Amino acid sequence: RLADEIRTFGVTLRDSHDPDDDDNCLISVALLLFGDKTLDQLPGGYDRDELSPNSPLRRLASFPQSLVLIGRAAVIIRGIAAKLDVTYSLSDAWLAAAAEADLSGDSLPPWARDQPPAHYDPPSARHLLRLNSAFLTAKLKRAAAALLPRRAKTWLAARAAKRQLASAQR
Repeated sequence: RLADEIRTFGVTLRDSHDPDDDDNCLISVALLLFGDKTLDQLPGGYDRDELSPNSPLRRLASFPQSLVLIGRAAVIIRGIAAKLDVTYSLSDAWLAAAAEADLSGDSLPPWARDQPPAHYDPPSARHLLRLNSAFLTAKLKRAAAALLPRRAKTWLAARAAKRQLASAQR
């Protein structure tokens, strides 16, 4: 079923001779571009390495522009998550939007519609900062430890201790 869905987007393959292998190739392309990067094996024995002679990407004949843009966004998001050492699954993040589009029969993604869904409540910047505060604090502490001179670290530690003491006394 997944291979048929991929075909409906307009993805075509070169050297089509075995329908089962074509299905495996299309599924491998989808998993390679949008799936979980911890997946070791791709269907049909294809390699995850894009430069490998056995890469499913080498069999692509056409790939629609809309999927190219989504693929680029996916690669950028995964790269940022990997660099920040954040466990993040695009497929899990996009599951709700995909289910919503499937249920509503609307083929447009939520961000391309004229009107947002009735239940859509975009998060505020304050909410996003609150969600990521522990992560950001840890990253800033590591950066400060690596970049600040010893005198500045001592002063910041003393200031933090004073603040903790003052908040404990309240």
